[in-house]
Amino acid sequence: MPLVVPLTLIRHYVERFEVAYLRDQHYLVPHPKELMLRNHV
Repeated sequence: MPLVVPLTLIRHYVERFEVAYLRDQHYLVPHPKELMLRNHV
């Protein structure tokens, strides 16, 4: 299983239950949205 699968699941629950401590972790969101490729358009 790729690492992105559990990270996406954890990120989903962090946003759903509004866990501020985990939301600010760099491991869950390592790159700012400004540096993303244009695949989210």
